[in-house]
Amino acid sequence: MIDLETDLEEVNDSEQRWAAKHKRALEQMEQLQQKVIQEQHLSEQLDSEKVSMERQLRGLRLEVEELHSSRVQEDVISKSEGRVKELENALRAEERNKLVLSNNVNKLERKICELSDQMEEEHRISTEQKDLVGHTLAHTHTNAYTHL
Repeated sequence: MIDLETDLEEVNDSEQRWAAKHKRALEQMEQLQQKVIQEQHLSEQLDSEKVSMERQLRGLRLEVEELHSSRVQEDVISKSEGRVKELENALRAEERNKLVLSNNVNKLERKICELSDQMEEEHRISTEQKDLVGHTLAHTHTNAYTHL
């Protein structure tokens, strides 16, 4: 009987050790399940952040492309503005040249009027002299026939 009691005690001890191991195993399993749940939650958060960052990255790439495009446009605009300034300067120079030419034309027109007036005066004087010479000759001719 002692052997049976000893065997029974050993079985009880073994059962208690097994129960303790089983309890520890269950506790570890629960802890591992909690860890798995936490890791899954963290993985979901990281996936969500990844999707968000990918979206932001696409947006930033588009912005970079737009900036490159706008920089090209700025260069084109800058060159166009430079060309506009060149054309404005050329226009001002042409306007100055036109003003000088216009002044020269006005001076020449005045000179033409003066010369025209002078020619008319000389023509009038010439006509008067012809008439005077003609009258003098006619008078001299008449006097010469009268004296004969």
